[in-house]
Amino acid sequence: FKHREGWENLDAIKNNRVYGANIGIGRDITDFAGFQMAAKALYPDVFSDVDPEANLRDFYDKYMPVKLYGKWFVEPSEN
Repeated sequence: FKHREGWENLDAIKNNRVYGANIGIGRDITDFAGFQMAAKALYPDVFSDVDPEANLRDFYDKYMPVKLYGKWFVEPSEN
């Protein structure tokens, strides 16, 4: 996304504040993790102790019949 034409003018690109979430993270029982990711991106000081990916993994380990795999979130330091 960071290299799309015209995006170099966006404040999020200029300030390295681009976040991403897997499209499969929304509109189901895992919505909580997407909301946590958004909250942490918008208010990093308030939610510095929240780890959405770890919470999602814990949820899968406890309640789901399959293991969670893949990358679900991308933070600025990773892109």
